Amino acid sequence: MQNRNKIEYQGWVLEKVPDSSILQDFECGDEDLNDYYRNDSENHRKQLLTQTYCFYRADLSWEDSLAFVDICNDSLRIKDLPPELMAAVPEGKSYPFYPAIKVTRLGVSVEAKRQGIGTKLLNAVKYLFITDNRTGCRFITVDAYNSEKVLNFYKKHNGFEELKLHSSRENRRTIPLVFDLARISIEDND
Repeated sequence: MQNRNKIEYQGWVLEKVPDSSILQDFECGDEDLNDYYRNDSENHRKQLLTQTYCFYRADLSWEDSLAFVDICNDSLRIKDLPPELMAAVPEGKSYPFYPAIKVTRLGVSVEAKRQGIGTKLLNAVKYLFITDNRTGCRFITVDAYNSEKVLNFYKKHNGFEELKLHSSRENRRTIPLVFDLARISIEDND
């Protein structure tokens, strides 16, 4: 039987955290994110708000995780999509909302930074949701910190695009971004 909570992708494993005690020593260099993983993620899981996944090399164990990501269900208003993504939505019957998952938190350990692990982790998340069409999910969303470094990570390195903003970007702590999973599944099926 296939484990739907664990996937191997290009020598890495993404799986639900089997024991939340592993999060207590997590250090990613961002105090807000460290605090979330140490003090809040378990409660969010128990309240059915998010699910924490660990990411580690396939030749190691989950106890050797180098990164964590929290995911939850989401939906996306079609009118908030960038024009190029609106054009990609199938013609005919349209829905006011499309199914998505949201990356609510993503942290890479300090010792693993600048090694491409965050991108590998996002690729594994993308693969998880296009494999066997687990949830009928079309998009991945994230509210990225409004900093050049973070926005470059998502936009330039991982193919995310900005959603339409209904307020000025200047004073926002986060910027909503989207990735269209159909880009992958269409490319893989050609």
